[in-house]
Amino acid sequence: SNGGVRWQKVTLPAAHSSASGVTPNCATAHLRISLGRSGVAAGHVGMYFTVKNIGAKKCELDGFPTVQMIGSAKRLVPTLVTFGSDYTVPLVSARITFIKSGATAIFMLGYANSTGYGTAKCPAADTLRITPPGDLAARDLHVGLQPYGGATIQSLVCGEIAVSPIMSLVAWRHIA
Repeated sequence: SNGGVRWQKVTLPAAHSSASGVTPNCATAHLRISLGRSGVAAGHVGMYFTVKNIGAKKCELDGFPTVQMIGSAKRLVPTLVTFGSDYTVPLVSARITFIKSGATAIFMLGYANSTGYGTAKCPAADTLRITPPGDLAARDLHVGLQPYGGATIQSLVCGEIAVSPIMSLVAWRHIA
């Protein structure tokens, strides 16, 4: 048994070629990922995360980050990630995002909270493991979350999280 963990296929994109050369994928070691803001509305939690390039050179991110919840005992909490829209995560097409040294990109994460699910309890996590697109290394952030999902109590799906693709701050401002 895999403990209820749902696996996600990760495709590593090739580096992007341009007239001036090749822009490498952003290595996780060169990124600082932080929780920007979070809020609650109509039974949903929305968060956005900043992704800062702390490396010396411009790099690219192409696609969606993967996330995995981790509980207080450092055990994996079943996590079902949807790449796309949710009540708090608008539908945004994935595209290559170039991040200059010192610049910041963003992604959003959203999930349903316990509102409307009666006395049902989903497992909570106190850490979120985030893997940027194009890399296998991850960053662990201490973020408390307890996602619910499914449309009704009868179809409850614990651990359901929606994420947006990584995007530039300019692109984010157009949808925010």
